[in-house]
Amino acid sequence: MKKIDIDTFLTYKCASTPRFSPDGKKLAFIVNQPQPEENGYGSDLYIYDLDSRKVRPLTFRRHIGVYAWTGAQEIVFSDRTADDDETSYFCQNIVCGDARHYFTAPGRARSLYALDNGKLAVLQNIFIGEETPDTAYEVMTEVPFWSNGAGFTYRRRTGIFIYDPQGNRLEKITEPFEDCLGMDVMDHRILYTSYSWTDVRPVKPGMRLYDCRSGSVREIMAPGEMFIGAAVLCGNDSVIFAATDGTRYGQNQYMDFYQAELASNRTRRVRSYGYSIGGNTVGTDVRAGSGNPVLFNNGKVYFLTTIGESGILKSLDVSGDMELSGDLTNTGSCDSFDVSGEHLAVCGFFGDRLSELYVDGCPVTNFSKTLDGYTIAAREYIKVPSRDGTMIHGFVMKPVDFDPEKTYPAILNIHGGPRTVFGGIFHHEMQMLAARGYFVFYCNPRGSDGRGNVFGDIDGRFGTIDYEDIMAFTDGVLKHYPQIDAGCLGVMGGSYGGFMTNWIIGHTDRFKAAVSMRCVTNWISMEFMSDIGSFFVPQSMGASAFDDVLRLWEQSPLKYAGNCKTPTLFIHSDEDYRCPLAEGMQMFAALKLVGCKTRLCVMKGENHELSRSGRPSRRIRRMKEIVAWMDEHLKGGLDTERQVEV
Repeated sequence: MKKIDIDTFLTYKCASTPRFSPDGKKLAFIVNQPQPEENGYGSDLYIYDLDSRKVRPLTFRRHIGVYAWTGAQEIVFSDRTADDDETSYFCQNIVCGDARHYFTAPGRARSLYALDNGKLAVLQNIFIGEETPDTAYEVMTEVPFWSNGAGFTYRRRTGIFIYDPQGNRLEKITEPFEDCLGMDVMDHRILYTSYSWTDVRPVKPGMRLYDCRSGSVREIMAPGEMFIGAAVLCGNDSVIFAATDGTRYGQNQYMDFYQAELASNRTRRVRSYGYSIGGNTVGTDVRAGSGNPVLFNNGKVYFLTTIGESGILKSLDVSGDMELSGDLTNTGSCDSFDVSGEHLAVCGFFGDRLSELYVDGCPVTNFSKTLDGYTIAAREYIKVPSRDGTMIHGFVMKPVDFDPEKTYPAILNIHGGPRTVFGGIFHHEMQMLAARGYFVFYCNPRGSDGRGNVFGDIDGRFGTIDYEDIMAFTDGVLKHYPQIDAGCLGVMGGSYGGFMTNWIIGHTDRFKAAVSMRCVTNWISMEFMSDIGSFFVPQSMGASAFDDVLRLWEQSPLKYAGNCKTPTLFIHSDEDYRCPLAEGMQMFAALKLVGCKTRLCVMKGENHELSRSGRPSRRIRRMKEIVAWMDEHLKGGLDTERQVEV
């Protein structure tokens, strides 16, 4: 049997974004895969015939972004390019013919819907300035001034356009400074959440309904009233949406379900709900693509949610009754779905499989066959009590070729967020480390998703109870697995996991090696440099630099850098605007100044998503850096892995 190696991910394919044809007889979905020769990724449309049960590709070597059925045999799709100034849309008959250019829209595509009159509604991120942006310099008059993965954002907004193929006309229906967060379409109506802003972007959108026949706009909820999440049209008379007033936990408070009755202008809470709505947060480094997070069908609202360590699919009817939807969706990670009549299509990760397409609970694709012949390290689920008795859930991977008579080094991996989870699904990087002879263990401390508001609330307490939970979990793992050499422990993590790695090395020297990636080091600089800092830092820290700068400093790992003795590798990207490069640089410089062994690797042209969707060569280089650092300090290995061209 072969062992999973650093570059094995180059062979992976993943299914996403399933959508039934209007007649329910066909199902389209996107297949994503690395393209090493281009140092990038491709995404193509595939078609599944429900009668013949056969799958076939529709496009070849495309870069499909968004798509929509415009008839029983016709699909319109965008083809992604590196140009943010415009998006090309193509139309293709699924039975015969090649794709033909359909229309061009300004900016970057976000979503695409077909209306009942043959028109299309597109959501595009566009430049709204009076002058064409000058590539020689940047202007900033707004906060945020940049966005991770999108670069500088001066005068950029996400607006809704309607394309009329009969007149070949593209019309913008949203206001000049209006920023749209999402939309839903039913017949001739478009529901969307948005706010208009200049100077500083707000956090509470409003909700509007546009009638394509009359051209009228109706405000269902004004901006500034509530935090609003997913929203869907339910027939002609109501809207179901997720929202919270944030009175107890601010914008981190889990949302409830509300119904807006269009005829009476009344809004009522349909059901309280203590978990995420409209998405799942189960972590993996091989996910690609997205799809429907919420939709209305068969008189029910179907939505993705994270409960425990799983991303699952549930449904809610307007009376407030809720149920699981489908046998497959109560474990693992349901990533996207669609419903047509009695048929349910799901794309997601279940067990040690890559993301596959399942229809009515049965697998349609078998992209996981690429893992045939490889030894997969099994995960063992474990619960450990923290200091106050709260049970912390997590997983342990034994090294491939594990021998109970031997001892092994071990690596603690900490997830990002913090409002995400590690679950029981395939994770390439951790499989690779287990294949190289490491125990790998990871948990969901307080602050993680899936266990309600009380468990998920660590606002103002970063580095306190979550640190205790992670240390207690580490102690529990060492107790349950005596084959782990307690003198050869490593720790690694990215984003929030990078913050926690930085915090750990300033508060204990039990780890002999650390890798801190896309990290947070200094909450004071984060508040004013991160693309989400202006609202994330005051909410998460319970203070702003304007009113309690000392509190931010107390919770900053940089304050404790003088205590560090752990050899630490920092990996950061120069276009990471979520946790900017300066965060890694500050901690690196501090460790150098106090004489702690350290190394900083800056990945050029990459952003916060390096480990998940960065250029394949950069992902390979990143993992080589990690392996070399851990081998050197936990195994006494030589620094040979880094000598590669990228």
